[in-house]
Amino acid sequence: MNSKKLLYVVKLLILILLAKQNPTHAQQTPMQNSEGWRIKVGAAAIASAPAWVGNDEQVSAVPYFSAQYCNWSFGVENLVKYQLPITTEFTLSWGLNLRADGFDPEYSLFNTWSKDDVFDGYESPDTELLLHSNAQWSWLRIGIAYDVTDNSGASSGNVSLTVPVFDNHRGMQIKVTIAADAFSKQYVNYYYGITSQQANLNLGRNKYLVDEYAVKVSMGIQMIYPFNRQWSLMANVKYTQLDDVIVDSPLIENDNEQQAIMALVYSF
Repeated sequence: MNSKKLLYVVKLLILILLAKQNPTHAQQTPMQNSEGWRIKVGAAAIASAPAWVGNDEQVSAVPYFSAQYCNWSFGVENLVKYQLPITTEFTLSWGLNLRADGFDPEYSLFNTWSKDDVFDGYESPDTELLLHSNAQWSWLRIGIAYDVTDNSGASSGNVSLTVPVFDNHRGMQIKVTIAADAFSKQYVNYYYGITSQQANLNLGRNKYLVDEYAVKVSMGIQMIYPFNRQWSLMANVKYTQLDDVIVDSPLIENDNEQQAIMALVYSF
């Protein structure tokens, strides 16, 4: 592990230790395991600034759906997830989700992508199906994921800290999340690498394959503002810093990515 990656991990661990010294009401609230369906539907606007060469900001409008039945949940955030509460603060979960981190994926929320010459004749990677396992202890979450489709055969790990910074006890909440995601070399080569068959020196698409993992460090702010018991506004802003292993790819122009989501949701 190089010094830059080690510094990221050390900072994250310090924040976790500091946060655990100051428990709040939100931290002590036990997980509700009520019976019956809880469903949310709505519409969301997404703005994204990806790191691909020549790719400007992207904007899209998409439907929103989320459903929960007992310990099971389904929706756009997770295809399917099962949660097993161990204590009021400790929960295990398993689920399936899609991953399409490549350029112009088959299942994309956006229809405008870079027209830069480097992507001429470039074949986008196929979407993956991930099996993920997570352990949640109060504000801290640790998880691992693996591509079960064997498209990339990549594995990844995640550690995140979500701290509630505002709660007016009427439903409005603001949370800050700091996360570090580590990806195996198979992930880096699948999404950002260039094989001998994909290389084209005339277009600046040089062969690029690595033999080390990559880390993405992100910070996000989430807000929920309820208008009443049914209608609420959800917003999420996220900034992600990319590892040099990713930035050095001929397909990448920027060393960071940003995303903003705003959704109007109806719950029943």
